[in-house]
Amino acid sequence: DFGLYYQRPTPWGTFTSQTQVTYLDEFLFPQFIFAEFGPRPGNLAGRTTDPGLSNEGWYKWKGQSSLEWTWKGFDLVTIVRFIDGFNEFTPNLHQHWVHQTWTFDGLLSYDFTALLPVEEQPVPGYAKSPKDFVRGKDGAPLEKAVAQTSNYHRTVLDHLLRGTIIT
Repeated sequence: DFGLYYQRPTPWGTFTSQTQVTYLDEFLFPQFIFAEFGPRPGNLAGRTTDPGLSNEGWYKWKGQSSLEWTWKGFDLVTIVRFIDGFNEFTPNLHQHWVHQTWTFDGLLSYDFTALLPVEEQPVPGYAKSPKDFVRGKDGAPLEKAVAQTSNYHRTVLDHLLRGTIIT
């Protein structure tokens, strides 16, 4: 198995590239040591286990590569998948090559959470920065925890949009 991952933030969004490839050199299976399986009997790499049926093949190469762009709630992904071909034998034991497969996918989505403003009055225990609070001379917050929690509320728009993604 091989993998390559690269991510680059830019002023126009974040670009991410990911590639994963698998190579199967040898898959020995003792029950398939028969002459009809070719010059290297028992190795199922690049062959099928069901002669003439193509129910499954042991692919030598499989891979997937994707390129993703994210920016201000937008997310665009393109994916290319490759599955290698394999040799099979027809019922009359003639060798047949099943061709490789290429698949291309794309996905575009928007996350409405990006439209929501950042909180204006931070709440202790919830906010990101402790220096955003007004404190008394002893260093304790001026409001009690119950009052701080009750002062925090989410708007209807926040409830509707947070976590909403259209794909």
